[in-house]
Amino acid sequence: MEKLKIIGAPDSHETLINTLKLVDSCKILDAPAGTGVLAKRLKEMGHDVHCADIDPGNFRLEGVPFTKVNLNEQIDLPCESFDAVVCANGVHRLFNLGSCLREFGRVLRANGTLYINFNNYASIERRLRFLLYGSIDNAINDPHCNQTIDSPQANIRIALFVPHLVNELRSAGFEVQSIRSAAVRKSDLILAPFGWMFRFLSLLVPTSSYRRNHLSWANCSGVVPGGRYMLIEARKTK
Repeated sequence: MEKLKIIGAPDSHETLINTLKLVDSCKILDAPAGTGVLAKRLKEMGHDVHCADIDPGNFRLEGVPFTKVNLNEQIDLPCESFDAVVCANGVHRLFNLGSCLREFGRVLRANGTLYINFNNYASIERRLRFLLYGSIDNAINDPHCNQTIDSPQANIRIALFVPHLVNELRSAGFEVQSIRSAAVRKSDLILAPFGWMFRFLSLLVPTSSYRRNHLSWANCSGVVPGGRYMLIEARKTK
């Protein structure tokens, strides 16, 4: 079998994998699955994995069930059929995020866990980059999204920020448990003092605005200084 490649930075999954190593073997939905590189690691840990993606042409993993899905629409899988859902490097490529999260909640069993690994567009490096370039990420400016199909819904890419995602998660019946940094580089460590400054300054924001913008999460240590990616762990509450 050919070597599977991550659609994203090579080290973007490491925090997620280290987290799931501590989870007892369970039934997991990996969506979007990409090439199957993450599902392969999950199977090696002993998890029962089902993969789903809009682009079957990218999927390379053998011996794992696969369902073609458009995460902007209803997922063709039974209710309460998974203990956990892993959505790695995918939520920033959706135009109907709320629907996707509600569907994840539907297929999760009671108290199931959703793991969302996605680009950290609010790291200190990207905040400073915006001041210089007026853009937070080169990849957003690049129309190439590494897909094998031409469907517009498979090739969208947006800058998704923590307050928006937290609001959508709560509306879908989830509560955020933690946010951890992923793919941390030397430049992130060098810029760490700026992160502490932002966290301090956020304490001066009026309480109503602080809560509305979820600054306790948006400026937490998993986001600023943070890394190139972040991992959000959310629990199904209803």
